[in-house]
Amino acid sequence: MHTLELEELREKATTAFKNGNFEEALTISQRLSQFNVPEALFTCGVIYERIKGKVDYDQSYKYYDRLRKYDLTEGSTGCVRVLLRKKSFDGAAMAERLCNDAINETKDGFAYFLLGRVLEELKNPPDFKRAKKMYLQGALRGIPWGYRHLANLELRQGSKVLGVLIHVIATIVFPFYRVLLGAKSLRAG
Repeated sequence: MHTLELEELREKATTAFKNGNFEEALTISQRLSQFNVPEALFTCGVIYERIKGKVDYDQSYKYYDRLRKYDLTEGSTGCVRVLLRKKSFDGAAMAERLCNDAINETKDGFAYFLLGRVLEELKNPPDFKRAKKMYLQGALRGIPWGYRHLANLELRQGSKVLGVLIHVIATIVFPFYRVLLGAKSLRAG
């Protein structure tokens, strides 16, 4: 298939996805994924991860894992989201490694945030101290949900004043993150 044909198909898949035609977007993206088009791998991963009626975490993970060769951060964080959705306690070490790969590659705030979730939700026993640090790192790198998770963790551990204070801070800064950093800062993982 020629580059021009691939580009036309990529645009059709993007348009279908934006218009909510996920069946068409998936069909086209699966075809493009045979040529290792990164956007297609990502689209397949997202559809299998999140779209009602299409959820297949194993398929989603496979597409995100293939994406890692072309975009280490997006592929790795996609794999971690799937492991978190599956509550894959056996995958905790893998999820931690994937987060660290993304962090080492780009210092991505979302990867720090997801690492906090892995340390809190999948690791046995949970590593709350490191989870708090990762949530804060994620928040300071543009993911305000890090503040919310940090606040909730503080509250669950009995630090009511600190937890409420962090929630207040999060409520104040959320709109600024949205204005300054755009919609990508609000992805919750």
